[in-house]
Amino acid sequence: MSVLWIGLSMFAVILISFFVIMAVTKGAFFLLKGQSEDPSRSNWEPPLQVYSGDDSLDHPDLKRMSELQDNKQVK
Repeated sequence: MSVLWIGLSMFAVILISFFVIMAVTKGAFFLLKGQSEDPSRSNWEPPLQVYSGDDSLDHPDLKRMSELQDNKQVK
């Protein structure tokens, strides 16, 4: 029976230690978040559009290249 109590008390100590460490970490990040000048994820630029398959023919760079080639052939 004493082994059960020793095991439960060790489990409780580990669990409480985990929660204390998580609370301290969350509190530190919360306090330091206002001091950070790095942009947060919500302020990031949207990701680049990926063109693939038939959509790649509509890529702006390809259109510019074809216009340049057409201009060179005309001259």
